[in-house]
Formats: sequence, structure tokens, C-alpha cells
Amino acid sequence: MKKLVFLCIVMLFSAGCGTTVKDKSTVLNTATIEGYITAAASGRYLVVSNEPIHLNESQPQFVNALWVSTKEVFEVDDYVKVWASTILTSYPGQTSADMIEVIPKNFNSSLSTKEVIAGVAENLEHTPIITNVHYESKKKVWTLQYQVYTGSGDALVGMVIQDQQPIALEQPIYEQPPYIALAINKEEKLPLYVQRYEWSFIDLTTGEEKNIEHETPLSNIQASFDEAVTLRKPDKVKLIADGLDILHSEIVFLDEQMNEVVKIINEDGTYPSGTYYMQAKVQFEQGTAVYVDTVRFK
Repeated sequence: MKKLVFLCIVMLFSAGCGTTVKDKSTVLNTATIEGYITAAASGRYLVVSNEPIHLNESQPQFVNALWVSTKEVFEVDDYVKVWASTILTSYPGQTSADMIEVIPKNFNSSLSTKEVIAGVAENLEHTPIITNVHYESKKKVWTLQYQVYTGSGDALVGMVIQDQQPIALEQPIYEQPPYIALAINKEEKLPLYVQRYEWSFIDLTTGEEKNIEHETPLSNIQASFDEAVTLRKPDKVKLIADGLDILHSEIVFLDEQMNEVVKIINEDGTYPSGTYYMQAKVQFEQGTAVYVDTVRFK
């Protein structure tokens, strides 16, 4: 990593290294990023903007995040403004701070901001991009969002945390069905495409319940028969959901003409060889979703 950072700095003016440079005369006028520190590691701090922005239709909730290097000492939950002149544009980005200012945030809450952020972060298996952290004093609840991978890209899911000790994390609030994979074996997982769903969720901004129905024609889904994954025992497949509990699931296999394969085990205990669509109908607390991909019996 040290060699990579050195190389990028040397090539600063070539514009081919993914580096953003700001004019130092204006660097102190506008902060590079403002938000909570959600992680710390060896003199680096992950600062996540507390306000997602709409970049485009494919990224309606982009969250700016930077790993900031500094010799100063900060804490997870510090709300900071960071000024920096050079940024390596990975995601999260990387920078060395020119200046960092801590902005005091005081809430009349039983839980501290650190307990809330750290409580969520330690349950995530990936970089803790935690944003939209707010405390509602009238309802005595914390609300926030964090980033997850949905199979089609990154998305934000919400969470409501009751203001009580000890902290208890509730089920996350997904605005669309979660990422689901088929466990082929202990090492291999097959991500499934969402074909259709009926979904409801509470909008954390307005408090309103929203109901969504969506369907993608099977012909538009990139489920290729040429790239089908081989299943040795299709009757013993297992679904794994990221973040939400599966209440009920049903798996059916369809041939290329979309006819259901009634028997997936022959009388002699073997499986009918061939390539099929696999549809997984899954029930969650927030709604139902149908996932699909192609598999091969062998």
C-alpha cells in the first residue's frame, strides 16, 4: 500500500492516478468532508458524510467517505470537519489532513453517539459506511442508515434504535429486497437476481409507510444458460440472505420453455441432467421477493 500511495503522489500531475488536487488558497474556505468518524486504524480515521447526495439515477444515495491520515488522536463518534488538498479517489477515498476540526454534538440521550455507531459498526462485515445519524428526542429513538451490497450494487438500509440501555439493534429497514445467494458449498456462493417483489418500508425521513411493487421480465435478467453453475444436489440447496431473516422460502426449477420441473430426483436417486432456471420465492417481514438464476444438474 505504501508503494501505491507513493506512486500516486509522484504521478500527481498526470491525471491518470485517480488523484484529486484542490487549490491550497481555497482549501480552508470549504471543508473537504464533514461527518462522523465511524472507524479508526493505525493513525487513520474513516470519516463518513452524514448527508447522502443524489449523483444520478444509478447512484441516488451516494455517501462520501474518506480514510483520513493524521498524527492527531480522535475517537469513533467524533463529528469532524476535514480539510485536505490531495485525495486518492478510491472508495472510500484516502487523504492526509491539512486540518481537522471537531464539532461538538450533544444529545439528551441514554445512549451515546459512540455506543450507537460502534454498536452498528461491529455487526457489519465490511467498511462501516454509516450515515444519516440522528436522535429524535420526542420519540426517544436513534435513526441511521448504513451501506450494504445488494447484488446489483451498493444501497443504504435504515435502522431505528430505541434509546435505552443496553443497546439493542433491531431488524434493518430495507427499501428493496436484500442480497441473496445460493450456497453451493462452504466456499462458493451464487448471487441471485431479483425478478419481482412486493415490498413495504418506513421512510425514516418522513415516517411514512411506503409500498412498492416491481417486476423485471425474465428475458431482461442476465441469467445465462452458458454460464450456469453446476449443482450436485439441487434438492439440498441453501439460501443465505444478507441482513434480513428469511421467514419462508420455496425453490422451483424451470426448463428453458419456463415449464416447472416437477421431479428433480429420478427414481434411481440421480438428477435429470440439463440446465434450468432456478426461482427462489422468499418471504421476509417486509414483503416477498422472487430471485432467479441459471443452474445445471449433473
